[in-house]
Amino acid sequence: MSVPVLVQKDLSRNKRENLRRDVERIRLEIERDRIAAELGRLSKTDYLARLTKNSTRFESLLGEFEKVVPRELVYEFNKLKPWVKPAVYIPRELGATPYQTIIPPLGQTGKLPIEFDETGHGEICALVSIHTGNYEFSVFDDGRRYEWSVNGINAGAVCGTARRPFMLPSTYLVSVVGASRQLTWQARDLSGAPNTVRFAMLGKRHLFRDAPPDQQKIIEEEFSAPDRNLLFFMQPKNSILALGAGLTTTSQSLVAPSDAPVEIKKLTYWSNPANQPFLLEIGEYSTGRKIAADGMLIHSDQMFGDAEYPAILFESLLLDKNFQLTFKLTNLGGGPTDFYLMFTGQKVIT
Repeated sequence: MSVPVLVQKDLSRNKRENLRRDVERIRLEIERDRIAAELGRLSKTDYLARLTKNSTRFESLLGEFEKVVPRELVYEFNKLKPWVKPAVYIPRELGATPYQTIIPPLGQTGKLPIEFDETGHGEICALVSIHTGNYEFSVFDDGRRYEWSVNGINAGAVCGTARRPFMLPSTYLVSVVGASRQLTWQARDLSGAPNTVRFAMLGKRHLFRDAPPDQQKIIEEEFSAPDRNLLFFMQPKNSILALGAGLTTTSQSLVAPSDAPVEIKKLTYWSNPANQPFLLEIGEYSTGRKIAADGMLIHSDQMFGDAEYPAILFESLLLDKNFQLTFKLTNLGGGPTDFYLMFTGQKVIT
């Protein structure tokens, strides 16, 4: 949730809230229509007609805004800003150092809680990790009963550092209305050696209980709204693609979950040894359509980034329920290499 620092002082709160709701409603309708059109649930003619109608409504809304906002604007701090603080959320380990965990070689941790107390709602914006070896992890939201991934999440591919954190394509909200909440975090070592891990989620804490009643209500509306999309990570069924120098995998698959479409926005990978390049052929299983022309192979530096510098798609890739991508990967490194590919986006709740 974005909390702007400046708002128009001369705009009454009720008028501002009505305009905000109208803008958000139009934005949601346009986004839902776009997704429906891409999935074939809305014809192109109907989509264009609805888009024209919503554009006209938006122009009308701008006209209303110009009537109530004077030419010379006077600004003040957003009244919600004092109740939004930076926050760092860390899995709690038992023992003398609760902020770190040591994973045994190729072993896994227990299920560790990431806690959100009743003083404020949580908003997760980025992932960071300090670790002595690569590992994969899972996150389960106990309140929503929601898993962030199907096949695990590779830390080397999606965890940056404080200098360059891995920014999530959509922030993840954790509401604590009525009770404290927790996410359950569990990790598995991939390095084959004792692995000291310090994992953290960077974000915000919305201290709604400290806010005056009118501002508390605004915060509550944001965190009680139905989910429109939820952060989601995907990696191939064979999460580790082990290849000798110059060798090519057999056909691999990436399959969307059965409960909701997924919109992919960021592509990253990690390799052991690090920074090994590869060639990729990728396309749709059902149509045979390739992202590049037939016979044209994509170099890893043309399509994939890493946790600190992820590749951001110019147009997000929408995968319908159970939709399957297939790909082949060729190792360009000088020796045997393990590759881990991550596709990060969001589940679209329609």
